[in-house]
Amino acid sequence: MTENFSNEFQTTLNGAINDSTTSVVVTSATGAPAANFRIRIGAEYMLVTAVAGTTFTVTRGLEGSTAAAHSNLATVTHVLTAGGLIQKVAESGGGGGGTPAFAGAKAYAATTQSIPNSATTAVAFPLEEYDTDAFHDLVTNNARLTVPAGKAGKYLLQGGTYIGAAPPTSTETLFRKNGTTLIRSAAGSIGDGGWALPHATADLAEGDYVELIIYQNSGSAKTIGSTAGLDNQSWAAISLLGGGGSSAFVGCIATRTTDQTGIVTATNTPVLFTGTDEEDSDAFHDPAGANPERITIPSGKAGVYHFTAGVIWDGSATGQRRIMIFKNGAEVHGGTQSIGSLAGTLGYSMINTGVTTRMAVGDYATVVVAHNDGSNRTLSGSVIALRFEAVLVGT
Repeated sequence: MTENFSNEFQTTLNGAINDSTTSVVVTSATGAPAANFRIRIGAEYMLVTAVAGTTFTVTRGLEGSTAAAHSNLATVTHVLTAGGLIQKVAESGGGGGGTPAFAGAKAYAATTQSIPNSATTAVAFPLEEYDTDAFHDLVTNNARLTVPAGKAGKYLLQGGTYIGAAPPTSTETLFRKNGTTLIRSAAGSIGDGGWALPHATADLAEGDYVELIIYQNSGSAKTIGSTAGLDNQSWAAISLLGGGGSSAFVGCIATRTTDQTGIVTATNTPVLFTGTDEEDSDAFHDPAGANPERITIPSGKAGVYHFTAGVIWDGSATGQRRIMIFKNGAEVHGGTQSIGSLAGTLGYSMINTGVTTRMAVGDYATVVVAHNDGSNRTLSGSVIALRFEAVLVGT
């Protein structure tokens, strides 16, 4: 709920009430805040959860007070209480242990879906794991996750699709905004069967919607998803990071829009994010500085961070590709992903990773890639990859 306030609102009861009624009629509601707000009648505190004219719907006996009968014309005063302050701090993500209420949704499919050859297709989600604010409709446009009223802000997008074994092919999975705009993301690309797990952050306005889309060019229609077991089912999730009543976004989105050539075989190589930062709330990253590969935690921003990264390798039918997230020069547990060789008619392969870890002030994270092709390889500066994101998720 959202706690609301106004200055010096006071009225009287229009009729006596007993100690159990939850509908209170007052003589005037002029100057009252919108629900939810707190009032005091005598020694009893109440929470007003709805206002209809001069009728308040209330929760009785708040904050240790006792529900009691009150006489006609008893004074009704809007009050600022300890409980109201705690609720407001929690909504704003402020100190004192408060955390903002989570807003988001996760939808999934327990059925298969046919993906046509050489066509971009939105993944349908007829089921939900959770949905806090009607982001998703199970029937109408069920491929969409739509930002509801009052929830504009910075969002984390995550998803997954599984395609069964097929002739060697290239398959892309990524996010699309409002039916047309591809979201720069850590996209997923798979070859002869496997998972793609794209993720991204994006600024979304009220009414904007995102879809998880998939493209494959095997030469015939292919099937994604599964009717048995969670491991192969398609899913997508949207989570509000900042705005819309959540705490302000803290983090960085670094990019690279040109090729990084000369990735030497059997050698860990940091990715240099020299493009313009899409977001940088607190000087986490300097694309033109001495260490464009680093996202560094600034003063006052220690905490738990979620890191995601994605790159595109040029096509090659030899060896494996790896992407890793390092902290202070050492590999972070759980932050490594690998794929096999993939030439594919698209001529490249995508790989992404993500990990959550605690960071102190001055700690830095980097994206490191490696391969064992036997010759130098190239990372592509595609519009949908070469991306490194850091988001503060807790302290």
